[in-house]
Amino acid sequence: MQTTTFLALVCGSAAAGNAAAIPGSDPYVGDLRTFGEVGCSSDNQGVATIVLSRVKPCTPYPLAFKSIAIHGFDRWEFLVHTTDDCTDEGTPVQPTAPGAADLVCTSAPVRAAYVAFSIVAAP
Repeated sequence: MQTTTFLALVCGSAAAGNAAAIPGSDPYVGDLRTFGEVGCSSDNQGVATIVLSRVKPCTPYPLAFKSIAIHGFDRWEFLVHTTDDCTDEGTPVQPTAPGAADLVCTSAPVRAAYVAFSIVAAP
């Protein structure tokens, strides 16, 4: 019984270790967190991590969101859009600085929601 428990623990640990591995060949760009309500405090929809291979001029988001906070994105311009094909002008999003006590939040205009984002090299 002890041998079975030990083997299960070792196999489980090895599988978890492999699942958590992030390839170093795809550099980290930044994180975003979206919210279903304005103000970045209600209806937290979760976090997405963006790596270099995921940087695109337009990415439709699976959920409409009313506010967003981002971290990272050094040397990148991050815009949110109210059109899923990013044909609107877009709203620039400023990142929250590492270690900052206050979150920098970008909220959608009244009666609008963001449905896509774009990431382009900063000018």
